Amino acid sequence: MIEGNKARAAVSARGVVTGAYVALADVKAELAKAKQEAAKQATSAPTVVTIQDPRTGKLFKAVKEAELIGLGVRQATPKQQREHDDWKARQARDAAERQKKEEKAERLTEAQYELLLRTRAVMHTQPRDHIDLAMVCHAALCGVGHWDKGTLTKLWGHDDYTDLQKSVGSMPVQDLTKLLMDCALVKHVRANPWTNEQPTELLSAAKRYGVPIETPKPSEPPLRARWIRGRLKQIPELWPTAAPTPAKHGVAGA
Repeated sequence: MIEGNKARAAVSARGVVTGAYVALADVKAELAKAKQEAAKQATSAPTVVTIQDPRTGKLFKAVKEAELIGLGVRQATPKQQREHDDWKARQARDAAERQKKEEKAERLTEAQYELLLRTRAVMHTQPRDHIDLAMVCHAALCGVGHWDKGTLTKLWGHDDYTDLQKSVGSMPVQDLTKLLMDCALVKHVRANPWTNEQPTELLSAAKRYGVPIETPKPSEPPLRARWIRGRLKQIPELWPTAAPTPAKHGVAGA
């Protein structure tokens, strides 16, 4: 295995095999010809080596370009041109790999959507049960905003939101229905000091059920703020209690 400074010279910062080596994936056909040529000439065939990029630890299979050139199966190219060709080849391989993944995901999506249709068809012929309600609650909990999770956790007497999620499986149906409603009601209950978002769902429910909505009154300033204000009042220069008396001007000795 090639490591250290030699490996750094053989693999560029972009992760492209360069320098004295060429990536095995790019010269498989030439390597096969080189082995045949080496057998004819009764000489050694090019050796496939492993290069470990010291920057990332990634491993590359490569062949020394000089060995391919020596057997007459590859023409020497300028360094910059070869790096460009390697980059284009890498882009083409990446595009092909991306297309394979996208096609696989598309096939999987079609199969899963077809399963969704068949499952719904069966479910709709049967009444909903406790397990169905718990599944809906799990989905609702996943949709609660980060700013509102603390409110919901506190409301249900838990110290951690994950604990609340885990408790869904053991809740009776009555609690599951309450939890579903709470997932909607807690939205924006915790006021965000940087926005003016209102708890629309809560206000609408309060109005619907005839619950009085009270506007919070301004409270006393925090204790430290009151203490600072009290200290400032003890310094007349910083907290004047009356307007200064104008100075009297007159003629001396009058």
